[in-house]
Amino acid sequence: MLIHLLFFSSLFLVAQSNNKAKSTVQTLEVQPQYFNPKLPPRSLSASDKFEGSSDLVNLRYHMGPVLSSPINIYLIWYGKWAASQQLLIKDFLLSISTFNHRAAPSPSVAEWWRTVSLYTDQTGANISRSVILAGEYSDHLYSHGTHLTRLSIQEVIATAVRSKPFPVDHKNGIYLILTSVDVTMQDFCRAVCGFHYFTFPSMVGYTLPYAWVGNSGKQCPEVCAYPFAVPGYMGGGGPGALNPPNGDIGVDGMISVIGHELAELSSNPLVNAWYAGEDPMAPTEIGDLCEGLYGTGGGGGYIGQVMRDKQGRTYNLNGRRGRNFLVQWIWSPVLKACAGPNAGFGLRGTFSIATLTRLDQLRILSLKNNSLTSPLPDFSSLTSLKTLVLDNNYFLGVFPPSLLSLHRLLILDLSHNNFTGLLPETLTVLNRLSYLRLDSNRFYGSIPPLNQSTLEVLNVSNNNLTGPIPVTPTLKKFKIISFLNNPNLCGEIINKPCHGSPFFNVTSGDGAAAAPPPTPLLQNAQSQQRLTALSPSSQMKHHKKVGVVLGFVIGTLILIAAVLCLFALAKKRKEELEQIEAKEEEYFVDATADNKGQRDRNSFSLQDESANAEIEIKKMKSPEKPRIVKSGSLIFCFGEEESYTLEQLMRVSAELLGRGTIGTTYKAAMGTNLVVSMKRLDACKLRCLHFGSGAAVASGVLWLVGAFGDVGSPCFLKT
Repeated sequence: MLIHLLFFSSLFLVAQSNNKAKSTVQTLEVQPQYFNPKLPPRSLSASDKFEGSSDLVNLRYHMGPVLSSPINIYLIWYGKWAASQQLLIKDFLLSISTFNHRAAPSPSVAEWWRTVSLYTDQTGANISRSVILAGEYSDHLYSHGTHLTRLSIQEVIATAVRSKPFPVDHKNGIYLILTSVDVTMQDFCRAVCGFHYFTFPSMVGYTLPYAWVGNSGKQCPEVCAYPFAVPGYMGGGGPGALNPPNGDIGVDGMISVIGHELAELSSNPLVNAWYAGEDPMAPTEIGDLCEGLYGTGGGGGYIGQVMRDKQGRTYNLNGRRGRNFLVQWIWSPVLKACAGPNAGFGLRGTFSIATLTRLDQLRILSLKNNSLTSPLPDFSSLTSLKTLVLDNNYFLGVFPPSLLSLHRLLILDLSHNNFTGLLPETLTVLNRLSYLRLDSNRFYGSIPPLNQSTLEVLNVSNNNLTGPIPVTPTLKKFKIISFLNNPNLCGEIINKPCHGSPFFNVTSGDGAAAAPPPTPLLQNAQSQQRLTALSPSSQMKHHKKVGVVLGFVIGTLILIAAVLCLFALAKKRKEELEQIEAKEEEYFVDATADNKGQRDRNSFSLQDESANAEIEIKKMKSPEKPRIVKSGSLIFCFGEEESYTLEQLMRVSAELLGRGTIGTTYKAAMGTNLVVSMKRLDACKLRCLHFGSGAAVASGVLWLVGAFGDVGSPCFLKT
């Protein structure tokens, strides 16, 4: 059993007179404009649902997504449709986002959808109130026949999305398939008048939420177009069928089913969000809970209080272009009851300009959950007002400037209305505010730099606010949920960078700073006193200092490494020289020992020294073409004739004369008339020797032989 709670509006006006000792009650005069037709005297349906609140309905959220982004509807017309029928359905869909009360007076389709928009996902994002007719596709050739099934419906969608320019919108799109009066559907008229689900990627290529509704005008109007048609067993004695608001039983009946399916598709698109029951394959959703209810007093077979025009046509909602519709109510998650904008006993109408002029002692004014319209009157005379609650109405216009003069105001709730325009920067003058709700309106522009330390509740979500959020100590207390569904908001508080301007740098419209400079991301108050936010220039200087320090450290390390390398090379060079000298001393040790006493005994044979070496004669450089010398040859320089042979030179004994920087020198007697000196040159110590006209030797071990006096010319022996 389902129970529905009426939209009750409370008007609590307490006033105290300054001129009288007694308290007086001052009233607010609002002229409601509401038409209340008579209820049908007997049951019109088999529905057992009735109006009233209920705690027995276990409607739960199962953590799935809802359609929180602007909803794009893609219409697929299957079969043959009259242009007037298509226009009627499109007017209903476009009326969902028609907020102008002149275009669609209250109670309107947009107000009916507001109950649907109360549902949220796990992030707190509400179902979008923006519903757009984004595309149409007509399949008048019945490409999949005149009898469809739940699977063939997906083939219809696949055919549509594969045909250009009909798009695939898997982020914000829902696909609505409407079949003409001559198309039958599996379980149509027997179990369903419409259904919703999502497509399978194996069939369509994407997971797309969709809904199907059929025209029952000729197949089963008494089932799917009720109350515009009644079953035959109810034909006698009753009021009969109600007149459809647009004169088309089939299409007018479809519109209520379309509203039913769109509400459920938005709140449960993937069958894992809002529903009652434990079986997701057979869920009881927000439309099912209020089936057959269209107004106050409904239930137990009654549709409830509805309206009739001069032609006797029945409706409960107003739409664009003067259209009227009869659409079932939807279960409200706030009231835990079925709700609709045509609920009885609610205040309707507009505020008179002089309504509040004499309520100077009013402390609390609450007009929530009504259907009041028009801009708000002047509140400046309510100097004692502390609480103003106007949520869930249809007030229009900009933020009332007169509210800024109410310096005693503690609670201000303007949520769920149709306010627009900029939020005043001087909202900060209300320095006693502890509760501020401006959500679910159409405010735009930037958020004022609120700095009231008393503010404990703030919600500006579901607006069109833009720009960076001022980083004030007050605003930093609130979480992202307070700013949701303002796509162009940015800043540190919601962890979204601002493009095109310094990050998190907020200024007001007059060029003055709108908020103190952003504090560091450290939450410790002591740390915040020590640190300040880095501007771009200070960040650049910081980077330069870091670069200088790193360069100095790297340069020092390179210098130390170079010094160590030079030291290692010098040490290695010294060890090589010591090894060479040790070998020379060892080589000539016998010769030096024998030559201390006697000259002829202190000699050694050059032939023995070079017995195991391959002797090679180094060619002397000359201005002409270099000479190529064979190894083991004795060469006389400067064109001199050979005065002794290599064999004679190898037989003589040598005496050590001394060691020099480039080699070791020996003395040898060739005969009675010839004494020569021989110098052993090391290639490691000498790379180039020059004698006379430029003769040179640059490699190997070289013996330099020269005669004492003018007896001969020098010669070379390469070994």
